[in-house]
Amino acid sequence: MSKKRSNALSAIDSFARVYCGDSDKKQGLSGTQSNSGSPSARHVLGSIEIQNMEFSTLPFTGVWKTFLGMPSENFKIMVYGRAGNGKSTFSLLLAGYLSRNLHKRVLYVAGEERFGYTLKEKVQRLGIANENLYLADELPYSFSGYDVIFFDSVNTLDLDASDLETFPKEKAYVWIFQSTKTGQYRGSQAYSHNSDTVVKVEKLKATLDKNRFGPCDKTMKIL
Repeated sequence: MSKKRSNALSAIDSFARVYCGDSDKKQGLSGTQSNSGSPSARHVLGSIEIQNMEFSTLPFTGVWKTFLGMPSENFKIMVYGRAGNGKSTFSLLLAGYLSRNLHKRVLYVAGEERFGYTLKEKVQRLGIANENLYLADELPYSFSGYDVIFFDSVNTLDLDASDLETFPKEKAYVWIFQSTKTGQYRGSQAYSHNSDTVVKVEKLKATLDKNRFGPCDKTMKIL
């Protein structure tokens, strides 16, 4: 791990602890071990209460709503695919939609292409440039000021599952992964387990391995 990357992750972790709180709460099945010492800390709700609960979701429309549904504000989406099959193009299009149409402040960390010609060509060709979309070529020291952060790719940026768990919980994330020759993503099962949605991109077509915000039988053509 490089010293610069280590310092960035340490800064992000510190920000998350200060911003989100670093609770030492421990709770067993009996509900007796908690900061408050009260068994009521582990809540139980009736099915009617659950049915009537309201949550803040993103007002996706068009092809994005058809494909992904209505994600929560702090969604976690995993995207993977082999080189040249369109995973970065799909992710940049999503970044453009979130920043332009939904007015989210989006940071796209382009660890693979960096600030090279191919990145400029994609941004220009896809027509995604707008005042709410920012790009970086390495991990920043803080995610403050952004609503959604893209990591392209998790492998190139040398992140692991434990790193991702330290990031601020109130933000949304898109984790982009390289794939093996057999088409499987490079990394542990923890990545997909902790994601709300898992998207596989192959030959400029996106399919769903998992989706908590809608059905998994949808496909999306890229371009």
